[in-house]
Amino acid sequence: FMLTLNGTLAPGEYSFVLTATTPAVTPPENEFSILLRDNSLGVQDAAMKLPGPSIHPTLQISNPTLSWTSSDAGQASSITITFSVTKAIPQNTIGSLLITFPQNFEHAIERESSVVSTNTSLPLPAEDQTSWVDASMVDRLSVRLDVSKAIPIGVYGFEFPVTVPEYIPSYNVWL
Repeated sequence: FMLTLNGTLAPGEYSFVLTATTPAVTPPENEFSILLRDNSLGVQDAAMKLPGPSIHPTLQISNPTLSWTSSDAGQASSITITFSVTKAIPQNTIGSLLITFPQNFEHAIERESSVVSTNTSLPLPAEDQTSWVDASMVDRLSVRLDVSKAIPIGVYGFEFPVTVPEYIPSYNVWL
């Protein structure tokens, strides 16, 4: 696969999306490389033999929902995100969950207690081990899990405060 641009990119962060078909199972050689080439096809930068993610064909997560208390521009809102685990997830399968906000949405998390897990069966790390909430970036929330425990069948969710932007982006998708 090769992506060709028609001009020079200014320094900054960029992302690109491509369509791919994932295999049914993790391949024996599970790695990929990224090369940045100039217009003469000379390599300017590269990341070689990056490990590919493992494929978990039996992971059964469904019914994602998103609800909010207010959509008024510039105001606080409480977001609730839920999902269902319909088949228990074995230990050492999922280490964290990442919630990425749409453009210009920011969390208003001031302390770990501002984030509420709605199901006590979700295996969060013990309080003396590590914080289970990473809110270090305002446009995303990472929830750490205790990988030594399985995730049982159930409905799980998180509630947390955000600030609604003055202008709602046209691509208003929470991932």
